[in-house]
Amino acid sequence: MHLIKQKNGTLRSKKGSYLLVFGSLLPADIDVASVEGCSSETVYYLSYSVLRFVTDSVFDQRKTLCVVIDAQKILFKNVIMILKACQNVPQVTHAVVIISGTPVERQKMSYDLNEDQFSYKVSITSTFKLYKHIELSSLPDNLGGRFDLGDKETKDFKPVYSAWLEHNASWGENITLFGQFSVFVDRLVVREHLAVIDMKFDKDLLSASLKTVIPADPSQCITPSTTPVPEEIVPSEMLQSHAEAMRELVAYVKGSGHVWYNALNDVGESLDEVKTLEKEHLLLSSKMQDTLEDMLALSNFTDHLLEKPIDPDIAKEMASLRDDMKESVELHHGRVEAQGELIAKSLQFYTLVNDFSRKFDAFLKSSISSNFSYSNEAEVELEKEVLKRQTEEIEECATLVAKNGAVLVSVISARKQSEGVDADLAKCYAIGIANISEQLARTRDSRRRCEDMVDVRRLKLEQMSQLIICVHDAEQVIEWLEEIYAHMLINPHTALTRIQVEKSEEIGKSTYAYGRELCQVALLLSRSLRLPTHEQLRYSHRLDEVWKRYKDALGRLK
Repeated sequence: MHLIKQKNGTLRSKKGSYLLVFGSLLPADIDVASVEGCSSETVYYLSYSVLRFVTDSVFDQRKTLCVVIDAQKILFKNVIMILKACQNVPQVTHAVVIISGTPVERQKMSYDLNEDQFSYKVSITSTFKLYKHIELSSLPDNLGGRFDLGDKETKDFKPVYSAWLEHNASWGENITLFGQFSVFVDRLVVREHLAVIDMKFDKDLLSASLKTVIPADPSQCITPSTTPVPEEIVPSEMLQSHAEAMRELVAYVKGSGHVWYNALNDVGESLDEVKTLEKEHLLLSSKMQDTLEDMLALSNFTDHLLEKPIDPDIAKEMASLRDDMKESVELHHGRVEAQGELIAKSLQFYTLVNDFSRKFDAFLKSSISSNFSYSNEAEVELEKEVLKRQTEEIEECATLVAKNGAVLVSVISARKQSEGVDADLAKCYAIGIANISEQLARTRDSRRRCEDMVDVRRLKLEQMSQLIICVHDAEQVIEWLEEIYAHMLINPHTALTRIQVEKSEEIGKSTYAYGRELCQVALLLSRSLRLPTHEQLRYSHRLDEVWKRYKDALGRLK
């Protein structure tokens, strides 16, 4: 594995931790039993010794460490050993395991790994999603980069590591193994805030003497290498793996991704259904963003591979796969975006429908529960203002429902005509249009019903105002007659001329007739409003009694 390189900036994880990359650890084609000392215990102590060396002698011990494990060719049990070694190094706060394979295989590995057993965060990712965890401008060759171990800024720390092992072997739990660790380490290089360790388990290395890799002056080992490294030919396995990754992405977009998209091609029949659609579409949209990022990463990596010396036929095939992948993903992305806009319009429409229904139900409830028990004209005027406000709100909401419904039907119809939809999807669109049309019809009916009820209620409020006025005027008439009658009782011996008596009688008759008319109108209004009539009847009896006493007094004066 090669060193990760970043030309502009510091090599760190997303959290700002130093990086330590493990690679080339016991490839799958090496028989563990055939290599002396290559047990899981050996892998554990080797990983632990490297971690201790890096934290003690290379990096600042106060800083956290992010461990990157290139597990594309590492046995799963050895990945576990490295992670367990990290468990005993408190500076390790995050481990990123890079594996190949499909998302299903990565999910299975995540399940088998049981990430909860570790005290630090463990992330399982692919080569093309490594950027989500690590800020990189360039990756190693097998991970999509261009870095070369012969870079003059790179320092070889393997001999220093060997000397450190000799000096610090006393803290180990199995000292007999430490003498072999330095020969297991093929290279240990450090650049800025990044350390990369390559480990090889070859019989030739195992037979090498520890002294042959420890120079007399360890400081000489830190001199940078200036030997030019020729440009490497891209391995065929990498090309095949990359091509397969592009094919898998296209297969997902045209397969399960398209099925998922079609399953959400609906506008719902209610607000709850549309909200469920929105939640599902958010998941689809999130997956679409991941797919788009994968496409961009794969496309960029393809461009990088095409710059290298590869077979022209393979280059042509890779370019064709890249173009097909980009076209498929971008088409799928556009459809998902358009689908999201359609669901948003549907959500807005059904939200307005629910809002209209709520306001209309509140209006019905207020109309039914009202008994017109108003004591004065001010209360009636206040009720008129409330009615006017309710009417305006319902009218405005109904207008918005009609407008948004028409827009939604237009959008669905356009999608139905523009897309090459199958019969099932066309049927789904037709059902959606029918449901929206039904909601619009219900809204229009409720709107007309509301207008009729408003007219009736407005008429009743006007009648209530007239009733209050009639009752008030009837009381005033009764008071007038009582005042005239009282005046005649106070002056019983005053001699009145015949003309004065006739005039008093005429005034009394007209006043009584007016009061009688007011009482009759009040009685009719009360019955029309379905209010109790005993108050109006009481006013009529009082008026008749006062008029009778008034006539008796006039008779005595004649």
